[in-house]
Amino acid sequence: MFKSFSDNVYILLTAQRASYVTTKDKLSRIGANTLSLADIRTLLSGLPEETRSVPVEESLSTLDSLAIDLVKMAKLLPSALVIDMGFGNIEEMYDWCECNGILHLAGKALTDYTQEYVLQEVCRSDLYLQDSLKSKIIVYRSKIGEPEHYAIVIGEPAIENIVVRLHSSCYTGDLLGSLSCDCRSQLLTAVKLLAEQAGVSFFTFRKKVAELVLLTNQGIQFADAEFPRYSGC
Repeated sequence: MFKSFSDNVYILLTAQRASYVTTKDKLSRIGANTLSLADIRTLLSGLPEETRSVPVEESLSTLDSLAIDLVKMAKLLPSALVIDMGFGNIEEMYDWCECNGILHLAGKALTDYTQEYVLQEVCRSDLYLQDSLKSKIIVYRSKIGEPEHYAIVIGEPAIENIVVRLHSSCYTGDLLGSLSCDCRSQLLTAVKLLAEQAGVSFFTFRKKVAELVLLTNQGIQFADAEFPRYSGC
């Protein structure tokens, strides 16, 4: 289906996604010239037994790594369709992109953006929780904006061997108390446990509504889902 562009068309999978649906555990390429849209959908959200026979090759391309960085920055599923194009020079590539309405982006622009995306402390304050009155909240944000992330310091944790829990935000669970997932109960349980021995809970911003819809449409309970299957981080 991609013959009009090139004979070298690949689906790019992160190491985590590749290890789930294939036998590889590295950033990988899967030939896509003969794949249908249904085949691609299976690669991105299917079960291992549906995809183990697909031929895979490890990717050593810097551009492939940058492509994954780009889709992650856009908060998209970290997979990409890669087409190797043969151009005589960079001007020819620019002309082709302009004629076909395709945006061209220099690798350095992505690298510079990534370097700018460094979290910095914005503010901190005492925080009084039901299960821990002696807590603090520290807010972090990158210099280029983006969503904020939080560190909830509960008690007075030791400098060494700190107990840490990473919690990704869930609008439907954390805020609305949805019964389709156990995110809120996990968060509250973690606070209780950390209150007993002191520790830190990192609260990261991540939209899960789309993932909830995806799982619901496939008849899978959110609390029972194997997230590497969908996140591919």
